[in-house]
Amino acid sequence: MMRWIRYGIGGLLGLVIVLGVVGALYQFIGTALDQRRYPPPGKLVDIGGHRLHLYCTGAGSPTVVMDALGFGWSLHWSIVQPEIAKFTRVCSYDKPR
Repeated sequence: MMRWIRYGIGGLLGLVIVLGVVGALYQFIGTALDQRRYPPPGKLVDIGGHRLHLYCTGAGSPTVVMDALGFGWSLHWSIVQPEIAKFTRVCSYDKPR
């Protein structure tokens, strides 16, 4: 009887590990495909050995720089940035992580 319980627990543990590996592989492939299909707007700029995502629109002076506060991204400014770009240059950036 104990042998069947050990086989059952071993089989369940093996199933959990296999499902975890399959899930991680699915996420890895999905992320790679999404990055290729939907590249972020803007460009990556090298700042002292760190790559910083910078997105600039509009023209004119002065340039307005919008910071992604805390753990935010520059895409949080996606509603505000086009409005400011109507009358001057505006740039938003993501902090290097």
